[in-house]
Amino acid sequence: MKTDWITKCLLLVAGSGIWALALHNSTPVSAQTPAAADNITAHEFTLVNDQGNPVAVLAYAPNKGPVLVMSDDNRTPQVALGYASGDKNGPYLTMFAPNGRRTVNIYSNSHLQEIDIHDPMGNHEAMLGLYGKVGEGMFISRKNGKVSAGIDMHGALTEFYTDDADNNYSELGEDDNGPFMALKNNLSKYKLKMRASNSATMKFIDPTGKTSGEISTDRTGTGMLFSDSSGMPRESIGVLSDGPYLSLMDASGVSRVRLEEGKFGPDVSVYDKDEHPRAVLGVTDMEDKKTGAKTPSKPSTLTLYDAQRNILFQKP
Repeated sequence: MKTDWITKCLLLVAGSGIWALALHNSTPVSAQTPAAADNITAHEFTLVNDQGNPVAVLAYAPNKGPVLVMSDDNRTPQVALGYASGDKNGPYLTMFAPNGRRTVNIYSNSHLQEIDIHDPMGNHEAMLGLYGKVGEGMFISRKNGKVSAGIDMHGALTEFYTDDADNNYSELGEDDNGPFMALKNNLSKYKLKMRASNSATMKFIDPTGKTSGEISTDRTGTGMLFSDSSGMPRESIGVLSDGPYLSLMDASGVSRVRLEEGKFGPDVSVYDKDEHPRAVLGVTDMEDKKTGAKTPSKPSTLTLYDAQRNILFQKP
């Protein structure tokens, strides 16, 4: 999204010799007024001030396009207005600081429309643009060209972000999954990401980009999830509508041990790899063999099940 092509267009000032010729080959203004002409055809026009010094040049540079360059009385270019030809054809307007540095670029073509603003020393840059199918944006960058703050809109994503000299990064935006906010500390390279959609979620991301922890809340309750170095969930703790719980998972992310305070009391459950309960200490269902009715057991009950959840042992 830089403006190198405009710089190339302005190189006609030096490359084509237009401005150089105007500076060194200018002649004093004649006191005689020439007769008016209906049509004038020329490769270039040079405008001079009262002292005969060139202050503007209108010319066509081969493979560049037509351009009008205007300067101050010190012969420093101040404004360039032109039309760039070639693949990136389009009109442009460039303004300069008294030291000759470009400070404002405005241009448009079939690919993008953009305004660039630089400080007179070239240390900072701000951009506002429309980038065709890519999106729209506004950006502020430092001398090294690194974007330090911006608003970027492309597709379903809209984001505002800042990035300081130490790469401490913050981002606020919205995409298909809803609004989000992200923070990053370059020293630790860990990242915090918060999202609100059907549920509110805050994620902790490690230096490799894997989720190491997550806090979320929705209609069913609020929970915290912890993952191992591979990003696999290994522990979960939270409060659901029936009460608090603690769940421990194996290397496949399957819950194998669960401690909870449910609607009818506490229990500790052990599950097999298929997540079938195999042992419960505490409240569980007691089924009447004749009627099939289920009632909760006492908190002191120990129950063992087979893989089909048939009771093998239950006391008391």
